[in-house]
Amino acid sequence: MFFYFRKIMVLFLLSGTAISGNAQANKITPNKNIMVKHNEISQFGYSEYVEINLGTAKMLVFSGQLALDANGNTVGLGNFEQQAEYIFSNIQKKLAKAGGSMKNIIKLNNYFTDISHLPTFRTIRNKYINTAQPPAQTSVEVKQLFRPDVLLEIEVTAVIKY
Repeated sequence: MFFYFRKIMVLFLLSGTAISGNAQANKITPNKNIMVKHNEISQFGYSEYVEINLGTAKMLVFSGQLALDANGNTVGLGNFEQQAEYIFSNIQKKLAKAGGSMKNIIKLNNYFTDISHLPTFRTIRNKYINTAQPPAQTSVEVKQLFRPDVLLEIEVTAVIKY
């Protein structure tokens, strides 16, 4: 019995070495052409989005999008639906400016001050995204966003082919 166990262990170790050696032979090397570009730096010191050149496509990672107008005033004060519409409309404009569309969104992170708005959010979101191939999504409820009148914040990641 011990002989068989030893033989199995030797085979296991040899196959592990072969796998390890094979993994090193197929080691992925980073693309030296990947470049990061910071776009539309806000007055508060953060990039509106970061553009990452992936070679055949660019990935855009947006900061959290809020229902704030150009003067920093909340749009749709106390109205979740208006805030969500405003945010998605702005995301659509920013993606178009970057050469993409809402179909390029691969990930949404959503922060709600009241998660009971999720059904309304889904209805509005579905007017903007590709529902046949929807992006990955995370939705969480938070105690408060950076201002008490802000009801929703959305982070977006998109990939746009060159």
